[in-house]
Amino acid sequence: MSENISIPVYNKSEDILDFDYLKQRCLSLIQKYSGKVWTDYNIHDPGITILETLCFGLTELGYKCRYPIEDIFILPGEEDKKDKTDYSKLLYTRPITNNDYRKLILDIVGVRNVFISKDNEMPEIRGMWKILAEINPIITKEDAANQILSVLNKNRNLCEDFAPIEFVKYDKLKFVIEIELGQVSDLKFLTHSIFGVLEENLNPTCKLYSVNELIDNGHRIEEILNGPNLKNGVILDDDLDKLVQRKSVFVSDMYKLLMDIEGVNFVRKLRIIGSDGKEHKWVCPIREGRIATLDISNIDLKFFKEGKEYRIPFSFSKTFDKEMYHVSVLTNKKTLRSRAKQGEYVDVASYTSIQNDMPEVFGVGMAGLSSNSSNLRKAQAKQLKAYLAVFDQLNANFLSQLENLANLFSLKPIQQTYYTQVLRDTPGMNVLYVPFVQKCQAEGVDINDSKAVNELWKSVKEEIWATLEDDIRRMSETELEFVKRRNKILDHLLARFSYSFEGEIKNSDIEIEDVKSLIDKKIDLLRNINAVTADRILSVNLDQIETLTENIAGFHLRLQKKLGINPSPMRIESAWEHLGEKTDEKTEDFFEILEANKADATRMLFEWGDTPDNYIIETIDDHFKVLLTNNHRQIGEFSKAFKNQKDAEKEVPKLVDFVKKQNQYFNTIFCFEHILLRPPEFSEAFNIQLIDETGKIIFRNRNPLTLEQRNKLEVNIFKFGLNANNYVVQEVGYKQFKFELLNNAKGVIV
Repeated sequence: MSENISIPVYNKSEDILDFDYLKQRCLSLIQKYSGKVWTDYNIHDPGITILETLCFGLTELGYKCRYPIEDIFILPGEEDKKDKTDYSKLLYTRPITNNDYRKLILDIVGVRNVFISKDNEMPEIRGMWKILAEINPIITKEDAANQILSVLNKNRNLCEDFAPIEFVKYDKLKFVIEIELGQVSDLKFLTHSIFGVLEENLNPTCKLYSVNELIDNGHRIEEILNGPNLKNGVILDDDLDKLVQRKSVFVSDMYKLLMDIEGVNFVRKLRIIGSDGKEHKWVCPIREGRIATLDISNIDLKFFKEGKEYRIPFSFSKTFDKEMYHVSVLTNKKTLRSRAKQGEYVDVASYTSIQNDMPEVFGVGMAGLSSNSSNLRKAQAKQLKAYLAVFDQLNANFLSQLENLANLFSLKPIQQTYYTQVLRDTPGMNVLYVPFVQKCQAEGVDINDSKAVNELWKSVKEEIWATLEDDIRRMSETELEFVKRRNKILDHLLARFSYSFEGEIKNSDIEIEDVKSLIDKKIDLLRNINAVTADRILSVNLDQIETLTENIAGFHLRLQKKLGINPSPMRIESAWEHLGEKTDEKTEDFFEILEANKADATRMLFEWGDTPDNYIIETIDDHFKVLLTNNHRQIGEFSKAFKNQKDAEKEVPKLVDFVKKQNQYFNTIFCFEHILLRPPEFSEAFNIQLIDETGKIIFRNRNPLTLEQRNKLEVNIFKFGLNANNYVVQEVGYKQFKFELLNNAKGVIV
């Protein structure tokens, strides 16, 4: 039985802010490790005094760690910068299903409904989709078609395409209704309700929700975000599934809907008159490919109460039509933009030395020692100050690390992952710095003359601090430690997106340059994380087909980033004039390949020519020439000769860069979509042929056809090919014959 592995629940602790807890914890460790030699833990003991001061210092660190994260992430100098990035796109996916595409189209203002089905104009091509849209009067068909195609092309999946946008046609239904009224105060409002209920049943609209609405209704956040990022709200799949093209309308359903309206006592009469002009008592059929809608201008609606008849003026129906549209547009505006919290800058890194909190008698605070203290006493104070400086430095470095969290988790180029700072405000630290003491000795300044020491310190402190800061940084982190830690932090960021990167560090002997290369690839991957995850099924945007450098398929980009392959130009021009030589455009010099087999020689050039160590300089006829070699075997020779060796050596890096650049053309990925290689429907590029069970061609059309002609021919073949009288045999040569299929003996079909 497999072990059930789970992440333990983290119980938040306030121990770092609890002085008493910290002190008791430290005392227990002291008792454990030095209880045999140190037994007095009362407050008069100097060691306990130092311990208490250190515990107070830790509570300051804990307090600053409790700052809001958005405040900590504001770096010095960036107080006025506001993050305007829309992070909501990281939470959603690109469209995959038909419902996803319907949501994107319904998010366009003015689109009331949309249906997506397979396009049967070219049945042999899979991935072609037909779009049937219903729009409101606020938008023209041309504008709607342009907006819909723009959205679809921007979110087009790999190996899919869309036919020209079509718009729905309506079956207007007339209703004959007689209603017995109950308690009604406003007859116009009741009429409005009846029209709305009938229209919504015949041609329902999709409701847009806010995220908070759905959460309040019990929907899970992963369910809400499972789909494309819409501008105006969230559309549920359950609601979309109800938006279907009805094939018929049942009169009994209309009865039930009307009876549920407040103010309707019962329905005396209900008839539906279809678009064919016939009255239907039970079921009214809807023409194929059309959508049922209420013909409000021709509705016959009568109200009765206590034997008296009431009617609503005809002009009200027009008013209702406008109001219904107005409400449907205005109630669907629900923004979903998600932006990061804007923090306020706090000086996290500022640090006050624990030496200022020590009792004055210790002589390590701002007051120091009295001027008549003995040299022994001064030496003891400096020794304690140096001891406490170690704790000060650790605390100060911790706060510096906290302040630089934004840098640590950023994708900007950084040179350290351990951040440090100099103890600038710690009293009396200058006389502990060896470079400054040496400076005092060189200048003849008495180290015990505080006035002279302070004067000299003012003039050299910035220089000494800069040197000290570099020393502390180097001591805190080596280059190898930096690249390993940077690599781990990037792994953490990738893991936040449930992502990993192939090619991890497996041993301790790995070269630093290799890790740096891996870091660059991970940063590049994180910068494009949305493109390689949510956009991984996207294809190129056909509206931006000319900008191929940036406009590449999401699947293409995903492979590039995962494999660490640098992007190359999308339009490849010939890099070589021929396999034998490559001419330099500026100098007209060329690189001669000496291998007899040009294909092998070219391969060797690209395989070995990107490494400087494979080039040697040789003297030939009093000139210096650059040779490409492999294991002391000459592969190629740069044709230009140089007068001195120095000029020849300068040419080697240029050759290496050239070969590396050309290698990009070969070490790359190309993504081809067969669906985009289909001929235009209006071109004469289509044929038709019949084959038997063995694959042998029986019939074939004579000339290329347009798609429309081909489809008509296909219909005629099955229409006339079932009649044996439509076949004739023609002699075309000696013992050569052909069959022809005629159109009722009039014209040749095939």
